[in-house]
This record gives sequence, structure tokens and C-alpha cells, in this order.
Amino acid sequence: MRHHRFYQRSSDQKSVGNDFRTPTQRDRDRVLHSSAFKRLASVSQVVDPSEGREFHNRLTHSLKVAQIGRRIAEKLLGEKKKICKEYGGIDPDVVETAALCHDLGHPPFGHITEKVLDTCLTVEGLADGFEGNAQSFRIITKLAIRRENHAGLNLTRASLNATLKYPWTRGTSGKQHKKWGAYSSEEEDFEWARELSRDRPNLKSLEAELMDFADDIAYSVHDMEDFYRAGLVPLHELAFSHAARQNFLDKACKRWLKEEYVKNETEFEPYRKAFDSFVGVFPISEVYTGTRAQRAHLRNLTSSLIASYVNSIGLRSPDATNAALEIPYTHKYEIAMLKELTWQFVIINPALTTQQYGREKLIKDLFEIYKEAIEKQKINIFPYRIQEEIEAGNDSPLRLVADTISSMSDQEAYRTHGRLMGYSPGSVLDTLPY
Repeated sequence: MRHHRFYQRSSDQKSVGNDFRTPTQRDRDRVLHSSAFKRLASVSQVVDPSEGREFHNRLTHSLKVAQIGRRIAEKLLGEKKKICKEYGGIDPDVVETAALCHDLGHPPFGHITEKVLDTCLTVEGLADGFEGNAQSFRIITKLAIRRENHAGLNLTRASLNATLKYPWTRGTSGKQHKKWGAYSSEEEDFEWARELSRDRPNLKSLEAELMDFADDIAYSVHDMEDFYRAGLVPLHELAFSHAARQNFLDKACKRWLKEEYVKNETEFEPYRKAFDSFVGVFPISEVYTGTRAQRAHLRNLTSSLIASYVNSIGLRSPDATNAALEIPYTHKYEIAMLKELTWQFVIINPALTTQQYGREKLIKDLFEIYKEAIEKQKINIFPYRIQEEIEAGNDSPLRLVADTISSMSDQEAYRTHGRLMGYSPGSVLDTLPY
């Protein structure tokens, strides 16, 4: 009998046959070949994919998270085999699958769309709103289409559990989580997956922790790389100008105090010291122009950072209250400051914030148009697959509105908005693939 970690919700014997792959290898391949994963090539990581290949999109980001996560899993299997067994094992294919899944629910334009859809849905009475992680779980358990006889990708219990970065639902209106891993509409699948973590009910699985830390590594390092190359993050100034570095750190401290990330300046001090130490070893001394030497130095920096973070990871013995991974605090501080670089020099840059302002309005328009269409029974403006779901009546119509919008790429959102608003009608021969 197969180990319960590798059970699937539905019988899938037809697809197994003489397949030489393990159940979790099949999981990984199913996600990789899904249309939901393919869409990520046209979804923003931070900036619109149409800006050019200098920037990561959600697909290239996800592939790198998968690679890093797999290598961490393989490292721990080699070095900490006994403790790994105490956690029920580590399967590198499960970690890779979770990494490939982790951004499937990421809507067009990123976190601004998450916020808009969440507000729109909760105002209309849908209590668990919208969350990208919960949408990813909904995609792999219900929305992705693989066979007619069961919903979703029919992944194993281990892989589903590993995708749950936030292993809880939103909660009641009196005590709601800021981030959550599943909607009430997928609660049965959620509970089934979490059976593997009964001994650690409020903690993500070890394989989910590996995916989560791989995500932190990938986007902190690669955002730094992307925006230095684009001329937005002045790594050379931060390394060689004390005044520039102090200005950056002072702004970071002020923001973190305001957002209550730290309680006081003393609590911020380790982050300040970590960043000072970090930039002291930069091989970056000038504005990026793309010379051979600069490209080599930048690649050496990013490679060294990733290797350092991966090699430093350890494992605690399992208990019901603590995370499994041991990550040096200095590396946590460094990664937090790398994220702050993107915030200060890109996210709050008026060039991006003005785009985000317009995108927020666009998403609100789309939500109102689709909501009104359902109320007035004009559902033929929806894609065919959503029309079928509306007519079946198995889901909240508002949830299906959110599914429609969140399944678009950035450019599909622009084109659909123009078509529905009447200022960019396109052609009757155009296809609507989302």
C-alpha cells in the first residue's frame, strides 16, 4: 500500500499505467505543463513583463524558486537524514512542485490587484475575500483542468500540504488572518491536505518551509539584480557613499517603525549592522552598463549570496511550536534589507506608483462590470469556462468574478478592460484565451 503522503483525492489509475515516475514526480510535471503555470510568463513580478527581459516575470521567478528549493531539500537529505525522517521525510519533488505552484494565484499587476479584489469581495459580503495564496490552492484543487472526471490537478496530499505557506483559512470576522492559504470553498481539500500535519497543526510543513525560504531567497536577490541593472537601485553608491547608505537605512528605520515591523530603533540596529556588513563585500563600484567585467561581478555576487543562504540552513528536531528550519539571523536581516532596496527605489517610485494607481482603477472597473453582468444575466461577456460554472451554480458568482479577473495576464487585463469599456474594441476575430 502506498504511503498516505502520496495519496490523491481521486483515483487516477488511467494516468498511472506503466508510468515509471513516482506520484510526486507526476505532481511536478502536471503543474509544469498546466496552462495556469504558462500564464505566469505574462504576469508581473514587480514590473510589467512587456518592460523587457531585464526583469524577472512570475514564471522565471517560479522556476528559480523551484531550483533553489530542490537544492535545499537535497542538501538536508544528505546532511540531516535522521531529522528528516522524524518529520516524515523530505521529497525534493514535493518541494519543487510547491514552488512551481506558489504563484499560480498571483493576479495581473500583483499585490495591488489582490487588495482591490479582497476589498470588492468583502464589501459584497464574501467573507474570505481574495488572497493570492488561497487562489493558488483553489487553482490546483479545483480550477485547473486536467481530466473531466475530477477537479484540479489531483495532486498528492504531500504536494498540496507543501503549497500551504499559510496553513489556515481566513478565520472569523472577529479574528481574521492577514494572509491565508485556502478559501472556505476549498476547505475540504485543505483539511485533507493538513492531515499530514496533525502533530504540528498551526505550523506549515517542512516542505512548505523550504518552498517559502526559497521564495525569499529568489525574489530578494533577483529583484536587487534586476533593478541594479536597470539603473534604479544604486548599489555602487550604497557601497561607497556613507551618506547614501545612511540615508537609505534611516528611511528604512522610519518606515519600519511606522509599519510596526520593529518597536524601536534599537530593534532595527541588527538590520543596520547586517546591511553595513553586507555592502562592505560588494564587488560593485560603478553604474551598470553591461560590460563583461560588470556582468561577471554581478553574477558572482548573486551566486555567492544564494549559495551562502542555502548552505547555512539547518534543521531543528520537530515539536509542535517551532518552525523546522534553522536560518541564521544575519541572513534573515540581510534578506529583509534586500527587500527594502526594492521598496525604496522601485515600489514607491512615482514611475511605478502612477502605474499602480491606474491599474487599481482598471481592476475596480472590471469587477463592477462582471458583477453587473451576473446580476443582469448577461454572462456571455465571460469566458466560456466561467459561463459554464455560473450556470452550474456550484460556486458563489462573486468568487467566479474574482476567478475571471485573477486568471488574466497583465496584457489580457488591459485588453479586456479596453474592450468592455468601449475605448479599445479590438476585433471580432480576437480570441479570449483566459
